[in-house]
Amino acid sequence: MLPRKNKRSQSELIEIGSAVVAIFETGKINRKELFKTSFFKGVVTGFGGVIGATVGVALFLWLISLFKNVWFLDSLVEKIVNAVNAAN
Repeated sequence: MLPRKNKRSQSELIEIGSAVVAIFETGKINRKELFKTSFFKGVVTGFGGVIGATVGVALFLWLISLFKNVWFLDSLVEKIVNAVNAAN
């Protein structure tokens, strides 16, 4: 387990918040540009999460495929096969 990071104190959080407000109040930040940057950051983060989850699932399925019989998935696979056969 990774060690926990130190939590910031209430006064540190207030100081950070005040700094952010001061930056906005100077007017040197274009809000439209900030929202655009935040949007693209969110899109890239979401895309990275999807790719990471896909790679993780693929590795898990590859690992399972190395075994002839996976006892904890037998009932699930049987239900899926029965459902597919019933649909045809």
